[in-house]
Amino acid sequence: MKPPAWRRYLRFWKPDVAADLDDELGFHLEARIREYLDQGLTLEEARAATYRRFGNVAAVRRACAAIDRQAEERQQRRDRWDELRQDLRYAGRTLRHQPGFTFIAVLTLALGIGATTAIFSVVNGVLLRPLPYAEPDRLVRLFTAFRGSGEERYAMSQPEFMDYKGLTRVFENAAAFTGAGLTLAGDGEPERVRGIAATPDLFPVLGITPARGRGFEPHDGRTGVEPVVVLTHEFWQARFGGDPTLLNGMLLLNGISRRVVGILPPGATLEGAQAFVPHYINPDSLTGRATNYLRGVARLRPGVTVAQAQAELNRLTRQIAEQYPGTYPAGMGYGATVIGMREEMVGDVRPALLILLGAVGLVLLIACANVANLLLARGETRQREMAVRLALGGSRGRILRQLLTESTVLALAGAAGGLLFAGWGMKTLFAVNPDAIPRLELARIDVTVAAVTFGIAVLTGVLFGLAPALHLVRTDLQAGLKEGTRGGTVSGRGQRLGRGLVTGEIALAVVVVIGAALLIRSFWSLRTSDPGFEPEGVLAVDLALPPARYDVEAASRFYQQLVERLGALPGVTAAAAASDLPPAAGGMNWDIAIDGRPLAPGEASPSPHIRAVTPGYFQVMGIATLRGRFLTAEDRRGSLPVAVLNETAARTIWRGADPVGQRVRFDSKLPWITIVGVTRDVKSMGLGAPAPAELYLVHAQLPEVAGDTERTMYGVLRTAGDPALLSAPARAVVHELDPQLAVISIRTMHDMMDLSVAQPRFTMLLLGIFGAVALALAAVGIYGIMAYAVRRRTREIGIRMALGARPGDVLVHVVGQGMRLALLGLGAGILAALAATRLMNRLLYGISPTDPLSFGAIILLLAATAFLASWLPARRAVRVPPTAALRVE
Repeated sequence: MKPPAWRRYLRFWKPDVAADLDDELGFHLEARIREYLDQGLTLEEARAATYRRFGNVAAVRRACAAIDRQAEERQQRRDRWDELRQDLRYAGRTLRHQPGFTFIAVLTLALGIGATTAIFSVVNGVLLRPLPYAEPDRLVRLFTAFRGSGEERYAMSQPEFMDYKGLTRVFENAAAFTGAGLTLAGDGEPERVRGIAATPDLFPVLGITPARGRGFEPHDGRTGVEPVVVLTHEFWQARFGGDPTLLNGMLLLNGISRRVVGILPPGATLEGAQAFVPHYINPDSLTGRATNYLRGVARLRPGVTVAQAQAELNRLTRQIAEQYPGTYPAGMGYGATVIGMREEMVGDVRPALLILLGAVGLVLLIACANVANLLLARGETRQREMAVRLALGGSRGRILRQLLTESTVLALAGAAGGLLFAGWGMKTLFAVNPDAIPRLELARIDVTVAAVTFGIAVLTGVLFGLAPALHLVRTDLQAGLKEGTRGGTVSGRGQRLGRGLVTGEIALAVVVVIGAALLIRSFWSLRTSDPGFEPEGVLAVDLALPPARYDVEAASRFYQQLVERLGALPGVTAAAAASDLPPAAGGMNWDIAIDGRPLAPGEASPSPHIRAVTPGYFQVMGIATLRGRFLTAEDRRGSLPVAVLNETAARTIWRGADPVGQRVRFDSKLPWITIVGVTRDVKSMGLGAPAPAELYLVHAQLPEVAGDTERTMYGVLRTAGDPALLSAPARAVVHELDPQLAVISIRTMHDMMDLSVAQPRFTMLLLGIFGAVALALAAVGIYGIMAYAVRRRTREIGIRMALGARPGDVLVHVVGQGMRLALLGLGAGILAALAATRLMNRLLYGISPTDPLSFGAIILLLAATAFLASWLPARRAVRVPPTAALRVE
């Protein structure tokens, strides 16, 4: 059937490929039928012959339709790309002709996008980047727990590790390790190497195959077997230049010649170790259950969850506690903890990083609101352009796409600048706080981060460009053509949109700035809290004596000579040595027995932290004695074993009684130790943590009361001047005593305190910067909208003043408009901040998330900023003479 002729006219409205195809096929069929009719065939014969010759009409129709659709799609794609090229060229010309607007908009976006990129790169490196091990989600960390004292992650003893490893229903394999400070001696000055002593199964558990050589074998670490070492790729490259002949060569570590049997692949390590040495645990002669020094890592069996492994460990430890009631009394709360390896590594920093990511997102929204306001103000001069384009037949959808292309070009330019800002900012932050966040070295601007950055740019381009673009394309045609001759006016809808954006900016800024203020106050409270000692003028020299060269007698003699020589340096007023130093001491808990006070059934033994010190330590550190006396030079080997407690130990262990004169010991085979004094509490576990119960022992008496001596010690000295000036003389003293000994570090006590608060300082610094940027952007937003409003109302202000209005009244009226916006934003921001800051509770020290001082100070600051940003353009307007204002069009 021939289609009606009127269908042809529909092509002017919209292409109809199917109808065109039907027309074309119908034409060919009718032409062929007419040919057969002319040859004398009947109509039925002509049609039959035509269809036989033509073939399957439906198939031909489908093939032709497919060809037509493909051609149409190709044409549409070409049209779209042509439109995009036109829009990009037009956007480039438009932005190039307005360099001031372009510069401010790109700079604003670069700040927001750059901050977002920097924080996302940190989050990507620390939280999202996979661990450098095979199937890392199956890796877990193992700890002993003493829940009676709140210890959930405590070191394991050898028997405990073997117990946990035996849970083959949940663990495919397990390994144990402990820190091993290694001194590399050879050519030049001895070098300290971060080491780990691990059981032979460590690399198989982690899924690491050495890139060169081999890992540990089951017999490595046993007495009589050649000592070996495995190096990381990074240490091999940095220290030995990737020398291939080092494999199977010898290194002198801690006085022991070890053969290098393996080099790990790039990026493979554990807890930042540079070298691994074997640690053999003999299952036939395990050390005591109370000797806890091992850390564990295990690989779960496929399909086993962390919760299932924890349930198995709970069942096992209950059985062990029943089997060894003397070792694990009920009051101790003995158990075990299993936690995912990634969670153990970064779980503590995750809240801080997510809060920073949220804060930087708010800063980006503020930047978007600012640029949207700039586009609204710029739109005033483009209303006539939009009206002309609409009058000439341009569609609103086409104009909208072109305006969004302009905003996206701005955003992409901001993203390019943001990448530069992010790279510079990350280098600066890493230089200031390199150890603040675990795995921070993995944070980098790579392809993933760059792709996310430009994705954010496109999203923000649409976000801040959509509202101004919609406002412009809704321009009334007649009004735009008339009013365009005077530069245009902005409708009430546009004014409300601009004011709403500014109000939103202020509300978001309140949340960010109050969060920054809380962290700054918290950090200040933490940093200025009383640590219990006097850090001024104290220098600490960190040393570790290799057991292969220092037996008990030699270690005691070395530290005695070290203290004497440090004390003899010019300007030094006192010197001593200690096994740990606050404010991040760590240390070991040892069970003690109290003379004359047997334990009740199920009662756990007191377990204070043990510190080994030399006489003079309390004077060097400025730790006051509350009762009794200090340790003195008379307290030496062979004399009456003595110790000093801190006030927490006296209060919790002796329950208010005077411990001076009481006696304690660690084992029934060891001598009693007499308590001779009680000192002030020292924040040895961190400035934000309460002081634990501590027992200070005389270092020279350790072999008598504990069976061994401490070889890893700090030499500490006090001077009236700058302690940093004594770093070189102190290092020289160490090398005079032992040229093969490496100095781990030399730091002032202030540096050690700063290091202990590196993570909160990192968070505070970043959020403080974001708060300052948010405050500045909000101030610019208020100033921009008020300056724009005043400029529009210059003629009105001139008429008011010509009719007798006083400048002060006009000033109050204009400033009042800005302050109304500010008060609305402050109100909304305070409500949002009250909810948001509760998420920061874990990051705060000494203040609450709703701290009235912080809220009040920030409200006043933002109100003052809003007042100033409103007052400056208002003052400029009232200074314009009325005659000049009346001439403004």
